[in-house]
Amino acid sequence: MRLHKVYHRFSLLHFPKQPLILSHSPHFLSLKPPHRSPFQLVKPLSSTSSAGVRARAMRIINIAPVHAAEGDGGNGTAHSASAAADCEDSSLGNGYRLPPPEIREIVDSPPLPTLSFSPHRDKILFLKRRSLPPLSDLARPEEKLAGVRIDGNSNSRSRMSYYTGIGVHQILDDGTLGPEKEVYGLPSGAKINFVSWSNDGSHLAFGVRTDEEDGSSSKLRVWVAEIETGKARPLFQTPDIFLNAVFDNFVWLNNSTLLVCTIPLSRGDPPKKPLVPSGPKIQSNEQKDIIQARTYQDLLKDEYDEDLFDYYATSQLVLVSLDGTVNPVGPPAIYTSLDPSPDEKYIMISSMHKPYSFIVPCGRFPRKVDLWTVDGKFIRELCDLPLAEDIPITHNSVRRGKRSVQWRSDKPSTLVWVETQDGGDAKVEVSPRDIVYTEPAEPLEDDQPVVLHKLDFRYGGISWCDDSLALVYESWYKTRKIRTWVISPNCEGTSPRILFDRSSEDVYSDPGSPMLRRTPLGTYVIAKIKKEGDEGTYVLLNGSGATPQGNIPFLDLFDINTGNKERIWESDKEKYYETVVALMSDQDEGDIPLNQLKVLTSKESKTENTQYYILSWPEKEARQITNFPHPYPQLSSLKKEMIRYQRKDGVQLTATLYFPPDYDPARDGPLPCLMWSYPGEFKSKDAAGQVRGSPNEFAGIGSTSPLLWLARRFAILSGPTIPIIGEGDEEANDRYVEQLVTSAEAAVEEVIRRGVAHPNKIAVGGHSYGAFMTANLLAHAPHLFCCGIARSGAYNRTLTPFGFQSEDRTLWEAVGTYVEMSPFISANKIKKPILLIHGEEDNNPGTLTMQSDRFFNALKGHGALCRLVILPFESHGYAARESVMHVLWETDRWLQNYCVANLSDVSEESNAPEEDASKDKSDAESKAVGAAGGVAEQPDDELDRVHITCRFILLLILLTAVPVAYIIHSETSERAAHVYAYSSKSWVRECAKWDDLNRRFIVSFFEGGVGVVPVQGVQSDGDVLEEITVVGDAGFGKNSSLGIVIDRPRNRLLVVIADVFGNKYSALAAYDLTTWNRLFHTQLSGTEGEKAFADDVTVDSEGNAYVTDAKGNKIWKVGVNGEFLYTIKSPLFVPKEWYYNLIGLNGIVHHPNGYLLVVHTLSGNLFKVEIGKGDEVKPVKIIGSSLMFGDGLELLSPTKLVVAGNAIKLVESTDDWETARVVGKSKAIGHRLVTAATVKDDKVYLNHLVGLGYPKRKHVLVEAVFS
Repeated sequence: MRLHKVYHRFSLLHFPKQPLILSHSPHFLSLKPPHRSPFQLVKPLSSTSSAGVRARAMRIINIAPVHAAEGDGGNGTAHSASAAADCEDSSLGNGYRLPPPEIREIVDSPPLPTLSFSPHRDKILFLKRRSLPPLSDLARPEEKLAGVRIDGNSNSRSRMSYYTGIGVHQILDDGTLGPEKEVYGLPSGAKINFVSWSNDGSHLAFGVRTDEEDGSSSKLRVWVAEIETGKARPLFQTPDIFLNAVFDNFVWLNNSTLLVCTIPLSRGDPPKKPLVPSGPKIQSNEQKDIIQARTYQDLLKDEYDEDLFDYYATSQLVLVSLDGTVNPVGPPAIYTSLDPSPDEKYIMISSMHKPYSFIVPCGRFPRKVDLWTVDGKFIRELCDLPLAEDIPITHNSVRRGKRSVQWRSDKPSTLVWVETQDGGDAKVEVSPRDIVYTEPAEPLEDDQPVVLHKLDFRYGGISWCDDSLALVYESWYKTRKIRTWVISPNCEGTSPRILFDRSSEDVYSDPGSPMLRRTPLGTYVIAKIKKEGDEGTYVLLNGSGATPQGNIPFLDLFDINTGNKERIWESDKEKYYETVVALMSDQDEGDIPLNQLKVLTSKESKTENTQYYILSWPEKEARQITNFPHPYPQLSSLKKEMIRYQRKDGVQLTATLYFPPDYDPARDGPLPCLMWSYPGEFKSKDAAGQVRGSPNEFAGIGSTSPLLWLARRFAILSGPTIPIIGEGDEEANDRYVEQLVTSAEAAVEEVIRRGVAHPNKIAVGGHSYGAFMTANLLAHAPHLFCCGIARSGAYNRTLTPFGFQSEDRTLWEAVGTYVEMSPFISANKIKKPILLIHGEEDNNPGTLTMQSDRFFNALKGHGALCRLVILPFESHGYAARESVMHVLWETDRWLQNYCVANLSDVSEESNAPEEDASKDKSDAESKAVGAAGGVAEQPDDELDRVHITCRFILLLILLTAVPVAYIIHSETSERAAHVYAYSSKSWVRECAKWDDLNRRFIVSFFEGGVGVVPVQGVQSDGDVLEEITVVGDAGFGKNSSLGIVIDRPRNRLLVVIADVFGNKYSALAAYDLTTWNRLFHTQLSGTEGEKAFADDVTVDSEGNAYVTDAKGNKIWKVGVNGEFLYTIKSPLFVPKEWYYNLIGLNGIVHHPNGYLLVVHTLSGNLFKVEIGKGDEVKPVKIIGSSLMFGDGLELLSPTKLVVAGNAIKLVESTDDWETARVVGKSKAIGHRLVTAATVKDDKVYLNHLVGLGYPKRKHVLVEAVFS
């Protein structure tokens, strides 16, 4: 374990070490010189962390009393280094750098306030925030004890954010807000935390601290403010009583009295660490207990740490009235929770005590729960839980004994709790698994707790309503099952029943959650709705409304007894995203009449930030109550699109695609693209493919968000789903790498196909598990990305041996999975530039800072182009303005150097040693399926020079090489077989198919378009039919129509469209066979730098189309409605000899048994593609002859296949196309070039490419005679 330093008091004139930046460029790469030497020590100042992305748009609404601001409030005082120069390379502090102004301006934009409504919903607080905190806030000394980080000066959690001011607004009768009344009387520079309303809404209580002259924080004092006047004052009249906020802080007992955790007045100086230890550090397991724990950080290490923990965590409880009366209650102890009963008669007090542990954090220390009277007299002990070091790591494992001890919200003073029946071990099979109990606060002597409900899954909480109604929740992670029970808590004889039984992953089936109303006791219970003339028991279900089109939030009036529901409100679907936030009509007790319903809603759009409204029934009139300015107007016209696409195993995927303002793909072409994601685990493919989120949601941009690079003209692929699926008993992570790569591959192919991302300029990045993802993708799919950015990740899973993320097997139970998933083990395969960033004080379990240290050294040891940035004082996220700005500068520099400038070619992995590539199937496959276009082993330039539509070069050679006499003889000789001749205006017809229903041939035009050749009655020798144009070239531009297929069940023709000479455009179109109206036109390629040649097409029984790419050796799959799904690739499609790839995959057919047969023209290889089995590709063994120069394919029967080309062959298989034999050959008119075959009246007719004659060209379809 890495022992973090505990920084004690120091002068701000002497900062500790500065952020360490290590950079390594491999000597064998040709790169422009870096800013500094390849191995360098730079000195940017750095600071600490905030948990996750800090959204700039106001997203947090507190309807219940606001107890704390540290998790959700804003950060910072005035920036200590904000006056740095404006140029991009300016220094910040002593070595920190600033990102470009367009990014900096967004990050420095003032954050919007947090809102909090009064208990009676007649007033609203605007809690003011500032932007990012300065470095000095985060560089303060802190103690890391038992999993908690403590600011010893303020005696609270370190790194707390805070509010800087409080504004009070009256909500007027018309729903608008009155003028703001500022809470005044606070000390200058006050930092406000733990804002809490009194139950009657007349007062606020909150903690206040200020900065001392030496830069340290003062201790916290409790202040109160009178709402009517706005005047604030200290609660305690004496200046020596301070708040202890390490755990709980204070709570209102009634409208005039608070119970406060204070620093004991008798407490002296903190204990001093002994200069000489009293003995060795010893841990023992001589009892052979099985104790497995994840890699927790900041744990206690010795007796000194235990003493220090006791010193800071111990509180003296004090009762204090608004008039200043103070009464200490109870002994000093480590009080962790204060919970008064709804009727204000009792207090449930939780405390922590020894023995402590050195291997688990304080949340598992022994815990005692006592019941006191409201004036501090002990009544009884509710439970005393022992140390819980041995909770199994399996999901749904819990602590033994009473847990979730709470007050019943709908009763004055009734207790409820749950006890496990499986010993807390989720692997133990038992029924019931959990039992919920209840009893009065002061039961009679012989009374026993009442069993309220028994559960077979793990208890998940209760929503109370009244004696006749409560909802009990249970869930089970392994199966993702979640159930909601309806119980009648005080109605004997009423059996519990299941209300909802569903998968937690299935967001489409989510019925919503019951809306809660505030009671006169200050608690929250399920709101019952009274519908005029109806005696039903109605509640309101507030749901996100997930649909395949995105979330459409709703409010349903739901009858608990019948299950009937009525949708009484739904969000706008076209432009806005609206949600119901809270009830506003719950001031009075009892059921709420539907016609008097009022709710608070939020409303936003892609370009309009969130505003709040009060929506009133029955008119459903919405009145806007806020008018927040746009947080970053420079991006107000950004473009956002929610996209869907498909992984090659059929899993539907989604992502949000953002573009810079005013971007036009047709005008501007493809952009550099940054893909930012985070993998997730699922039990089913269907659930993994469900759409989450709304295309109309406002794009909140946090201080380290990838969306900041919209200001730098990047396309951003945000949150593409990376589902790691383990169906049934399968463990998801056993196929982690495979599913990670195929998911990323599908995302990259989609943005390339859309023409919005440059194939050679796609970067990947992520934070935490997303950083782990990034490193794995650069190791196992280097063909997809030009560079990577990995922040605060873990890269060696053997260092997290007792589970990580959702993995609950140990290293010793799944050695192969741990090793295969670790990019550290694959460091030798990473050749693309990777930027590693990590906070030096990362306290997240699993992501120790040494993970990045060791990964960087492994990369450097194999010559990788890499850079490591370590940020002092920062934790898992990055909070200080100096740190954030430097991270953005590093990221922007990396993207400019290795993405925009494209210094790292996408095919660079070909420099890897050949033996390494041959060892890893993923590497071999990735070389064969390069998303940037080149798929063979020869350089792309060579392919581009040679592959200028080789079919027509070959045509030219043949036409000039065949003697004219032979052509004349061949044209005038009698045919042994039947011939259909037709006249045309053009020389070239690529494909012809017989339309039996309409008795006509359908032909594709090389110049673009489609024609038909009707066949009426019996044709005599010498008859020449007429070609009729049915689809002109207007929709084809300068492109050709090539392969065609008739989709009879849907009465349509599918047509391949391609740029034959330039290979810059490929598409698929569909036309109605009756009206010839175009049904869809789907672009398959066409981005800058990507070469492709769509050639032939087939269709399956569901209407999905499969289009071959003769240049890229891949197959595009297009859905029945024209939506691009994904690309099928395989290394088997790519012969080793580069010249065989001049014309690659070509003819394709769908077999009635549910697979594809596809031929590779120049190699003659025939492949079977199992589209129902994950697109598995198998070579078909051909016996008797080669299929070289095979072009079009046509099934004569399920066992017989016609291969059209320079040599026409009949191939037969008796084992479902595992092997096949050439059983016949047919002659053709050689100089006309056979390109396709079709079946008419059980006979095969061969389409010949070239037509001869003048002024009209005569084309022929010749019957094949096999011998």
